[in-house]
Amino acid sequence: MPTRKKHIIWVLANCNRAPYFTWFAREAAKHNDFQLSFVILYPSRPELVNELNALGFECHWIPYDCGSRKQQLVNAFISLRRYFKKVKPDVVHTHLFDDSLSGILAAKYAQVPMRFVTKGDASYHHFHVPHWTRFDKMINAGATDIIALSEESKAFILNTERAPIDKVHLIHHGLAIDEVTKTDISTIESMRKRWNLTGKHVVGVVSRMVKWKGYDLLLDVASETIKKDPNVHFLFCGDGPEKQRIMRRIAEMQMESNVSLTGPIPGTDMPSFFRCLNVFLHGAKMEPFGLVIAEAMLNGVPVVSTPTGAAGDAVISGKHGYICAYGNTTEMSESILKLRNSDLASEFGKNAKEQATVLFSSSTNYKNLLQLYTKSYRQ
Repeated sequence: MPTRKKHIIWVLANCNRAPYFTWFAREAAKHNDFQLSFVILYPSRPELVNELNALGFECHWIPYDCGSRKQQLVNAFISLRRYFKKVKPDVVHTHLFDDSLSGILAAKYAQVPMRFVTKGDASYHHFHVPHWTRFDKMINAGATDIIALSEESKAFILNTERAPIDKVHLIHHGLAIDEVTKTDISTIESMRKRWNLTGKHVVGVVSRMVKWKGYDLLLDVASETIKKDPNVHFLFCGDGPEKQRIMRRIAEMQMESNVSLTGPIPGTDMPSFFRCLNVFLHGAKMEPFGLVIAEAMLNGVPVVSTPTGAAGDAVISGKHGYICAYGNTTEMSESILKLRNSDLASEFGKNAKEQATVLFSSSTNYKNLLQLYTKSYRQ
């Protein structure tokens, strides 16, 4: 009699679409090592349900509105516990705070034997909403396995959240390389024309415009760099509640001719955007992973970054770009200017692409998660 395949349920809240869910699902469909299904917590039926259904996976939608979080978390816990008791999965795997608090506790009370949490927003409460950190520790206590997305994040989970060392594992996110590197020549030309990039040393930032993404640091880096070389042009790609303040600071610093705010760019056009860049700049602190860092590297762009997330794990200074100390604007500015040397930038970009291909592919992520699931089964 054939052995029953283990049933794994992935849970995610507050996302209409989640590319890394789809990428993982594609790998799972290709290999068929276990039964995989999904639960999505979202106010209306999310697009992700259709994407996962099209790949042949069951996807259960539970209405959830984070605008009234406390009551909605209670409702989600009740709905998830009822669902888990009905379907009796072997593994529940959550990813962000809302789905983890409701999902891990529901799985525990439904007696799901293996409860995995990927800490996709590790450290956020510690720095920005400290009174919620007790719930992060509650999630850690309820999980049988905790996945950190970077070495920095792993150290935070162990040293600050005090999670047991035998529970914590490092597994990087995985990206569909063909998808995130698919460029279009006409789109590249249009972007270069739109922002007048011909002959410029182009530095790109891709990030939500929120305080914790380090935009004040990046503006100071831009100011220092432009004073040394007015031919450097910065592209800030993203949107968010800090946008108006960032625009005011750019005007106050008289950098309008050297800094362009691109607004949001569709995901399908992001590879073309990366190909417009000579340098990718990242200034966040305690980024759990930073998919955009991996995307830049996969598109052959050298990286100048703080020692956070994927950059801290993948970028070796002087080989793939430069890692700069937190808050050191001068070091970041000088690193950007070093990469005006086109031969050096080309070499670093090639190295970055090779490194990211090894570390951050969706196939590598799948293999690492499968190995961890299998190890937990056996224990």
